[in-house]
Amino acid sequence: MTDDHGRTAMHYACMGSRAAVLTRLLTEPRLHCARDRDIYGFTPLMYAAMKRGSTRVIRTMIADVYQGRPTCDLYFYLCNIDDLERP
Repeated sequence: MTDDHGRTAMHYACMGSRAAVLTRLLTEPRLHCARDRDIYGFTPLMYAAMKRGSTRVIRTMIADVYQGRPTCDLYFYLCNIDDLERP
């Protein structure tokens, strides 16, 4: 589910530096939309990276990667490459 800007709850959790909310969203497969881009082309992690004080949110995303969730791939977030295979 998205708003008029194509943003999901995960976008807003990252924009608002809400690590606890993000943790909950990452545990729900139906809400796990970390790679979704809004109409401006930004993923939730991109918003977190632009916001000061969002260290906990970024760490939460990284921790999700290390737990082996294939839908949360930090390599693709940071490199912004969607058409390459995983290394």
